[in-house]
Amino acid sequence: MNVSYDEYIIRSNDDVAHAQMNVSYDEYIIRSNDDVAYAQINVSYDEYIIRSNDDVAYAQMNVSYDEYNIRSNDDVAHAQMNVSYDEYIIRSNDDVAYAQMNVSYDEYNIRSNDDVAYAQINVSYGEYIIRSNDAVAYAPMNVSYDEYIIRSNDDVAYDEYIIRSNDDVAYGEYNIRSNDDVAYAQINVSYDEYIIRSNDDVAYAQMNVSYDEYIIRSNDVAYAQMNVSYDEYILRSNDDASYAQINI
Repeated sequence: MNVSYDEYIIRSNDDVAHAQMNVSYDEYIIRSNDDVAYAQINVSYDEYIIRSNDDVAYAQMNVSYDEYNIRSNDDVAHAQMNVSYDEYIIRSNDDVAYAQMNVSYDEYNIRSNDDVAYAQINVSYGEYIIRSNDAVAYAPMNVSYDEYIIRSNDDVAYDEYIIRSNDDVAYGEYNIRSNDDVAYAQINVSYDEYIIRSNDDVAYAQMNVSYDEYIIRSNDVAYAQMNVSYDEYILRSNDDASYAQINI
């Protein structure tokens, strides 16, 4: 063996003969002298070497070897995401995976943390962003977003606009017209005609006759001047010899 007798005795008396391990004596010494005996961690020597040689020692991570293996074997390595393992776990366990939303995790976080969740307003995130960024927030107007959009797209103030936009004619003129006791639309004539009719000294409506009949009557030699009824006037005016002419 080319060793001293004392060295031979040391070698031959080892409790576990290196020959039985099927390794060289030097390998045996390396194994038996490891600071952490592989036998103590209840794994094979090869497994022990794998564990102790890992680039990132699981001991340094203060986790068990199994936990270390889980971490290092994750399909998406947390190192690649440039985040801590804990952050990685949080991300990968989110109920709604940000990957499914086809957005970055940061974007996902922004979306899920919005004070008013866009899901609650039953619109897409894009629509939500459009709504929340409107120069004039619809919320302070105490109206729905749809109502807000209708309002913000009008050239004039909304309340005034609604009054005006529902009228066929210009607003100022409409006010004059709409306050007339008898709406000109109801008598199927133009507004100008309506004004003429409604301003007549004797309203044809009061006479319970049509406007045309009223015009005929009012254009005659006024029966009122004769202090007789219209029917009497007609009788008189149709006499062959005018009663006025024989008013003797």
